[in-house]
Amino acid sequence: MGFVPAPQITLLSGLFYNIVVDLLVCLACGAAAYVINARTGQKYFALFLLLLGLYWFSVAGANLLGWFGLLGRFPAYIWLVKGLMTAPTVALLYFCCDRLFTNKTLVRSIAGLTALVALYFLLETVARDGNAFNLTYWGVQLKVSSEVGLIYLQWLVLPLLLCAMLLILLNVMSGFREQVEQNLTIYWGTVLYALLEYWQLARVTVTWQALLLRLFYILVAFGAYLYFTGQFTEAKPRPLRRIPVFGKLLGLFIALSVLPIIVLSLLTVVSFKEIIDLYIYKPLLWNLKTSREAFIQALGNVQVQALVLLVLTAFVVVLAAILVSRGLAESLRRLRRAMERVSRGDYAVVVQPDSNDELGDVVNYFNQMTAEVRRAREVMENWNRELEHKVGERTADLQALFDIARAIGSSLDLELLIRRTMERLGVINFALLNPDGSERVAGGSAEGRQKALSLPIKAKGEAIGTLLIDASVELAQKGPLLATIIDQLAIAIENIGIYEREKEAVARLTELDRLKNEFISMVSHELRTPVTSADGYVSLFLAGVAGALTEDQRKYLTIVKENNQRLLTLINRLLDFSRIETGRFSIQRELVSLDEVATAVVETMRPQLEKKQAQIKLQLLARSHTFMGDREKMEEVLINLIENALKFAAEGRPPAITIGTRDAGNFLEVTVADNGIGLEAQYLDKIFNKFYQIEDTLTRKAGGVGLGLALVREIIGNHHGKIWAESAGKGEGARFIFQLPIAERI
Repeated sequence: MGFVPAPQITLLSGLFYNIVVDLLVCLACGAAAYVINARTGQKYFALFLLLLGLYWFSVAGANLLGWFGLLGRFPAYIWLVKGLMTAPTVALLYFCCDRLFTNKTLVRSIAGLTALVALYFLLETVARDGNAFNLTYWGVQLKVSSEVGLIYLQWLVLPLLLCAMLLILLNVMSGFREQVEQNLTIYWGTVLYALLEYWQLARVTVTWQALLLRLFYILVAFGAYLYFTGQFTEAKPRPLRRIPVFGKLLGLFIALSVLPIIVLSLLTVVSFKEIIDLYIYKPLLWNLKTSREAFIQALGNVQVQALVLLVLTAFVVVLAAILVSRGLAESLRRLRRAMERVSRGDYAVVVQPDSNDELGDVVNYFNQMTAEVRRAREVMENWNRELEHKVGERTADLQALFDIARAIGSSLDLELLIRRTMERLGVINFALLNPDGSERVAGGSAEGRQKALSLPIKAKGEAIGTLLIDASVELAQKGPLLATIIDQLAIAIENIGIYEREKEAVARLTELDRLKNEFISMVSHELRTPVTSADGYVSLFLAGVAGALTEDQRKYLTIVKENNQRLLTLINRLLDFSRIETGRFSIQRELVSLDEVATAVVETMRPQLEKKQAQIKLQLLARSHTFMGDREKMEEVLINLIENALKFAAEGRPPAITIGTRDAGNFLEVTVADNGIGLEAQYLDKIFNKFYQIEDTLTRKAGGVGLGLALVREIIGNHHGKIWAESAGKGEGARFIFQLPIAERI
């Protein structure tokens, strides 16, 4: 029978999958172009998306003609498809150049040049490639030779890619410099489009992978939609048809469930019909090998188709869900932004509803609410302006009153006070009269006061004067203000009188104090000389210079000497205080050991201590026991404190005195404690005042004039130290504590 070649089996049901993908790309680009042009006015980018949708619509038509075997009969249609292939790139390149360059003439020149390149590409592909195309299971691929393809890639796609990368770089640098976030969605979408164009042109035949990658054109349209509508703040007013949210959601459910099922069923029917036609109605069992290979290929195509449909359905569902949810969220975001503006005080904001449904009703209610708030705010602002005017008048009066009160309180010079008050009121002609009618303070001309306003001034119900002012009509009408000012002046005049009287009293007291100090100093000096002389003669008698003394004579002379010493001590203390108050008290500075001072004082006072049967104890525990000061004055401090302990000893028990030292940081602390009659808490600070004595029988009978502790405080203060007393109460003894800076810290 001879050689019979194996028949070639052609399966073309994959063309319908190509048509579905192309129509989806066309629908996405067309919808995005419509929204972007309607809402944002970006006509050049909308033109790019429209041309891209038309191109893929023409590709879908080419696949439909290929299914029926009619594509080769329409060469003009092939040339139309190739002409539309470069049109989107030209439009997108114009858009990028318009954003990259500010010179519009340069942008138009680039657009004209790219249009010429596109025309040259079309002429070259028609001349070299004609109407040639490749037809495979997955679709029609129009033939573009490599030489012609380089024209499109090098002169259109590559410049577009470079412009997009440059825009990305400029925006990123601007974001870093201005510390703001940049939305680069549109430029990265341009890069994706350029890469897809390169990949599509490099393909010789269409595969199912190419169909999946073709879906990325939808991402370009979707990203452009998000980018431009994200920058859009207010919708353009346009009539909207009433469509409830329920109807929109129902339509979306039908679009995402019923339509994919119909498309899936249609494509499945077409695929299986092709297989049934080949293996049942046109059996090839006489060539088992060819039949087996064709069957395996057909089953593989069905598996791939199922995968493609699964991905395609998921892709469409996700995009639709994002668009719908974003549409709902965008309405709420626009409403939120409007509310934020209202919260900042912008009540003129109006939100245009972008849908005629329940969300649109909420927007309309919001606009009505803001309009009512705006009207109410205008009414409140009118009220506020009137209130501010009245408050301004009251504030001016209060400011004037405050300035006058401050002027009154800043001076005790009556003439200066009156003049400042009149200056603040703007009065030139004025006069302050005494109660008898005589003039006390006057300003301006006497003629200006002929028709003056008379304001009587009273203090505690008695007239202390009259104020005459040549007041303006406006000032004369401010009765409450003038009454308040007159009251302030009355208080000031009364205070000035009190001040004058007190100043005279202080001057008299100062003079008396000076005379007192001079008297004390004079008397002390005059008394010290005879007392010292008497003490010397008594000492001579006791020494036996005048002859032997009887026991009674020695006893009486000893009493005289002791009282003479007490009188001399009192005189010396009066002299010390006289020096302190007249500024003649001085401290000699030298390095002194407090341990040596305490030991020397105890030895000096030993006879006096033994006479009182007193027990004295030294507890010198301080490591830093030296200070810079006057040794004699510090001995006088300890002597006064010990004598004070002896003077206020408790009856029925011998005095017990303890002198202790310890370290207290940068100070040396000294304590003189006794077991005497003690002190109540209210007297602990007062006992250091000069001439102060506690009004108590237990203390008054001890005698003294109250200068010892006062002198101790003055000496300690001149050594940059401090002294205080402590006691648990009556009968509990007392502790006198003072601190001196140690010599190492001076």
